[in-house]
Amino acid sequence: MESAANVIESMDWNQPDDKGHFGPYGGRYVPETLMHPLMELGQEYFKA
Repeated sequence: MESAANVIESMDWNQPDDKGHFGPYGGRYVPETLMHPLMELGQEYFKA
């Protein structure tokens, strides 16, 4: 069984995960003021 540290080291932080997060802390490279419009855009995209 791999340790958590080994798993984190082996992950590719250049690409977002399935929720659009980067890195072990789940950050997004977007200014906070754009988060709400981006969430709305994502919701409308999935509706379409």
